[in-house]
Formats: sequence, structure tokens, C-alpha cells
Amino acid sequence: MSSKGVMIIRDPEVAKLLADETRRRLLQLLRFAEMTPQQLAKALGKNVSSIMHHLSLLEQGGLVTVARTEIRRNLVVKWYRATAHRFVVSYELAEGLVPGSEQYATLIEENAKDAAVVLTKIGAKLSEDKLAEVAELIRRLYLLTMEVVEKTLLKCYSEGGVCPNDMLVKTLVTINLYKREDYRKTVEKLIQFLGDLIE
Repeated sequence: MSSKGVMIIRDPEVAKLLADETRRRLLQLLRFAEMTPQQLAKALGKNVSSIMHHLSLLEQGGLVTVARTEIRRNLVVKWYRATAHRFVVSYELAEGLVPGSEQYATLIEENAKDAAVVLTKIGAKLSEDKLAEVAELIRRLYLLTMEVVEKTLLKCYSEGGVCPNDMLVKTLVTINLYKREDYRKTVEKLIQFLGDLIE
């Protein structure tokens, strides 16, 4: 789904584009303003040819578009913009439910394992056997949140336009997560592992 407000990414190849930090930063800038490759290169401290490469990939993926062109001293200058103000990778990709999304699902799993390790570095007392369980709980919470965010955004944008602001979206997501028993139970299990780390 795509509109000026939100784009739900369901194509694993397009989701892979967001794995690159430079491309994510480009999208962040282009969500709010039209910019030329030269302006983007200056803003990100990169060379123009690198920015052009990333813009080409983002354009092929449908994440950016040429908003306008100008001719300056016999040169064509392109101004780019993001195709949406918000990009959300579908939870179906993160769970590996779509053919070709296994790599993205593995990335989510690895990130959850890394998060569990970080918890031990900030004071969580987790044995090696509990580390894997905590990583799975973190992954599950992340996936449940992704699912609720996607469904909430789809509802907001399909019923007469756009949600007025992020605060409303976050409020609706929080309420919808709270209503889910599987989410509450996962949070409770994670709290048991984290003990004093939770205030």
C-alpha cells in the first residue's frame, strides 16, 4: 500500500534497501523536503556519485521519485522526494512469511539476539540458556508491535485520509497492543527475566 502518507513495504527486495544506513538517512531527509543529489551529498557528507547510486536504487524500489527538474547552465538538475512520509516494513516480511523474506526475518532474529546481549551489559543477570529465551521474547514483542503498527496505519489511512500526528498513531498502537493478551503475556515473561532492570 502506498499513499502520500504511508507506504507498507511488502516486497522483500524493497525491504532490503532499508538495511543500508545511507539510504535510510536519504529517505529521512526526502520525507520533508525536495532535494538535489548535490544537496543530499553535502548534508550526509558523501560524494555525489555515491548519493546518485543510492537514489537510483531507492527510485527503482518506488521509495523516491523525481519531483521536478531544472535546467541550469545546460545541465539537468533533478530534485528528489520520498514517495511517502512514513515507510513501514510489513511484519509478514519480518516473520519470513513471504517467499524471499527469509533474509529479512533472519536479520530481525539477529537483532533480537544482539538486544538480549546488550541487556546483560546494562545489568540484566541472564545465564546463557536464558539469553536465547529473552532474545525470542524480544523478537516476539517486536513482531507483535510491527503487526499492530501496520494494521493501525492501514486503518487510519484507509478511513478518510491521514492520522493527524504521530502522537495519535502511537496512542492507538499502545491501546491495540494492550488489548492483545499474547502481547501482555510476552511482556510479563520478559519482566520476570529482567527483574531489577525494570523500574
